[in-house]
Amino acid sequence: MDPFSHALVGGTFAAASRYTPHIRAAVLCGVVAGMMPDIDVLLRETGNPMLGLGLHRHFTHALVFVPFGALIIASFLWLFLKSLPMRFLYFYSFMGILTHGILDSLTNYGTHWLWPFTNRRESWSVISIVDPIFTFTLLGLLIASAVQKTRRYVLIGVAFAGLYLGFGLYQRGQATEAMMAQAQARGHDVVRYEVKPSIGNLFAWRGQYEHAGRVYVDAYHVSPWRGHVVYEGGSLPLYKHQTDVGPLQQKDFEYFEFFSDGWVARAPSDQNLLGDIRFSMLPNSLEPIWGIKFQSDPAKHVLFENVRSRKEGDFARLWAMIKGEPLP
Repeated sequence: MDPFSHALVGGTFAAASRYTPHIRAAVLCGVVAGMMPDIDVLLRETGNPMLGLGLHRHFTHALVFVPFGALIIASFLWLFLKSLPMRFLYFYSFMGILTHGILDSLTNYGTHWLWPFTNRRESWSVISIVDPIFTFTLLGLLIASAVQKTRRYVLIGVAFAGLYLGFGLYQRGQATEAMMAQAQARGHDVVRYEVKPSIGNLFAWRGQYEHAGRVYVDAYHVSPWRGHVVYEGGSLPLYKHQTDVGPLQQKDFEYFEFFSDGWVARAPSDQNLLGDIRFSMLPNSLEPIWGIKFQSDPAKHVLFENVRSRKEGDFARLWAMIKGEPLP
């Protein structure tokens, strides 16, 4: 998730993990530790976009990194909080950093949480990368707990987080049922699929599945008051391996294909862009928000491009999907 949400979750769980008279120190440790793994965004190499793409959400987000990351954070904070025993600083930092990889794995982006035991990217698609309801509820409870120096509000925050994520899991199941019903109505055999919440909510979901070498994308509203509402998208042929680009760019493509879980297709608006079809500005869109391009010089790495362009009316259409109403 975003760094702000990581800070809040880290602070909440650090302060709630045990009874402590050092409630503000626990919050501080958890907030700092909750953000710490995202320091991997600094791991970049000019001219090689695949390095940064490969190392983000990698070893610093892994479960095995937690004890070492907690020690780094606790040692740093001890310079400013010497009145507290190191064991307390370490415990609060440990609980804060522990939440980071788990929370990222609950999103749809993918995290190497179990590295080095497996290189599989964990992406459980229970919550969006950005969710204001989740984030600002925790913010209010964490502030209340720090101001009043009481553990009560962070315990409420933990309960809220559990219930909210549980609701996301339930909604994912409902969206999956709607997607499978849509595929069956089309007479399609689903080879594989992904279902994920759209940005900022748990009611409008993106569903995509593979059939006969093509990816089919639709959006689904799921709620107790509207049931299942389908917003049809479209389909694209999945991109096959290209072997005439030189070994360096071929290696880059193979990593991008791994990063995208094989959901690679040519962007409808730019046939030279090989997009990660998992992510679009709208949940029923076929336009990717990032992708790669091969260069004419085989000695150079591929180009990585962010193409997030919001069109007029996109927000109104997303809001209609969230409410389960016809598109404007």
